[in-house]
Order: sequence, then structure tokens, then C-alpha cells
Amino acid sequence: MGLAYAAIFVTFGVHLPFYPVLLNHRGLSDTEIALVIGIPTLFRVATAPMLGIASDRVRDRRLAVLAYAVAALLAFAFFPVAIGFWTILAVMIVTAVAWNGVLPGAEAIAVGLVRRDGADYGRMRLWGSVSFIAATLISGLIVARTDAGMIFWLLAAAFALQVIAVAAMPPVETAAAAEGRPAVRFADLFGHGALIAVMIGTACIHASHAMHNSFASLAWTAQGMSEATIGVVWIVGVIAEITLFAAAGRIVARVNPVTLIAFGGLVAAARWLIYPSLASPGAWGAVQAMHAFSYGAVHIGTMAYLTRAALPGLAGSAQSLLVTFNGLFMALATFASGALYKTYGLDGFPAMALVAMAGVVIVTLFARRPQPQSAGSGG
Repeated sequence: MGLAYAAIFVTFGVHLPFYPVLLNHRGLSDTEIALVIGIPTLFRVATAPMLGIASDRVRDRRLAVLAYAVAALLAFAFFPVAIGFWTILAVMIVTAVAWNGVLPGAEAIAVGLVRRDGADYGRMRLWGSVSFIAATLISGLIVARTDAGMIFWLLAAAFALQVIAVAAMPPVETAAAAEGRPAVRFADLFGHGALIAVMIGTACIHASHAMHNSFASLAWTAQGMSEATIGVVWIVGVIAEITLFAAAGRIVARVNPVTLIAFGGLVAAARWLIYPSLASPGAWGAVQAMHAFSYGAVHIGTMAYLTRAALPGLAGSAQSLLVTFNGLFMALATFASGALYKTYGLDGFPAMALVAMAGVVIVTLFARRPQPQSAGSGG
């Protein structure tokens, strides 16, 4: 499963730091970039439940994830022939919808392995972060020696690698198929208020990264950083994240997942408050280490909560509902960040601290410690 995470995150390693640069290369304005990133996210929100439900209905969840990976590759192949804002937007909506099913499906399989075999989620997931680093660094070096148009080819290769990796994932039967019982309804998830609170709070904290994800690379470019240096700055945060993931098994055994999520949200708020004062690659790199907690701790806490609390037979649906909340809040924050960055530049980042703190409040007030489930269900 670690290999699958590695291949899946190669795509993120190219996309997250360099996709806005590719859109800028294609002549889109800051506002259009925010829209091309944000609007597909809304479509992801609308379609995520259907993708999760579909993956819970098949006997081998891997087949559903493979179909999503192939569709994403085929859709993205049309990017070079997309001319202008509207056609680029259309291509990326289709790509985003299909791609949206891959990681949640893989996460559901990983959660199933944790429940069934006692696998260490953090040690599986850290290989995704390792490959993210490698992809970001290598992509930065390649783009620095060519031009931003090369980013398309790097992304296309990453999507192809993702297809191969998904096909090689271990089979995990859905709970309904394994136990020969009717599938649990997606609506049953909404009967668990604390679980919904965790998802919404987590979504707020993750959404606070919207301005960073969309405009950090452009801000660093404006400060004179090269593409290679930008890659290194991104990598610092992921190295810190890997260190945390390596210790995830010990952490979640000792720390309440809700506490872990809330702490990560507090670190996120502090991170965005610091951003306007940074002006050198060294300072940016040092602050990126906070990503281990602003993202990594929140993610580990959320996966631990889902592993213990999500209903058997709804692993894929739970992951897709989490994606729905994440996508909705991320889209809203991305739209806002476009206007904030255009008007205030780096001085707009403290607004994201308010979003992170909203997540901390929701998780702290409305979530509770999950009740452990019996082992043996693959979800």
C-alpha cells in the first residue's frame, strides 16, 4: 500500500506547487487562476458522495478506484488543446471529478487494512509524502531548465503512474460484500453528530491552506525565488510531515484524535499570522516546518477518528463525505483567497487564521472521543 501512496502523491507533488504556474503560463489572470482551481473543487464536492457510494457497492474497492484513475488520465490529456479560460476550465472540471475518487478510495482501502490487519496507517502514508518531495524537487529542476509548459507533461506522466499503482493495490473487500449483507445507507453517516463535527472542523483547518496552495508559489516567485528554490521550500514542510507520519502509530495510541486535530488547527492559525513578515528563502523554509502540524497532525487525527468511529460498510462513503466537506470549504476559501491576494498580497494571509480557528472551535466544542470498533471489518 505504501507503493500506491507513493505513486498517487507524485501527482500532488507536481500539481500543488506548479499547477498555478502552469495556468499562469497559459495566460490566465490571478482571478482566473483562482476560478480554475476553485470551480472544479465545487464539482468535486457535488460528485464525491456518488464516488464514495459506488466504491462501497463493488466487491473489490480497488476496481472503482482504478476506473477513477483511468478517467482522470484521459480527461487531462485534453489540456494542451484547451484554448482560453472556458475550455481550460471545462477540461479541469472533468479531470478533477475523476481524480477526486482516487485518494479517498485509497484511504478507504488503507483504513480497511488498519482494521483488518492492524497495519500502521502513518507508515503507509509517509511514502506518499516521500514521493511528494521527490516529485516536487525533480519537477522544479526540470521546469527551471526548460519552461513552465513542461509542467503539463510532468503531470500527465504522474497521472499515468497513478493508474499503474492503483492497479497493483492490495484487494480489500467492502464490508457489505465480505459479510454478505445489504450495504449501509450513506445517510446513516449523518446520524453521528460528533463524526460530522470532526469532518467540518477538519475541513475548516484544511481550507485555511487555500491561499497558501494557490498563491504561495506566485508570491515566492515575486520575491525572486527560482523554480528550484520554490521546490526546496515546499519540500521542507513535507519532510517535517514525514517525520510526524513515521511516529503516527505511537502518537494516535497516546493522544486523543480530537486533541491532535485541535492542536494542528492552532498551529495553522499561527502559521498564517507569520506569513506577511517573511521575505527570505531561509525564513520561508523554517516556517514551512509548521506544515507537519497544520496539515499532518490534523490528517493523522482525522484518519484515526474515522478508523475508530466510521460505520462498517461505509468506509468509502465516510471518506467521500470528508472530501465533500473539505472540497466545499476549500472552494470557498480559494475564491476568497483570489480576491484577498489580488488586493493585499501576503498581508491577506492572516484572514486564513480565522478559518483555522473556526475549525478548532467546532472540533473542541462538538466532537468527542471516538468509540473503538472491533477489528476484522475491512470497511
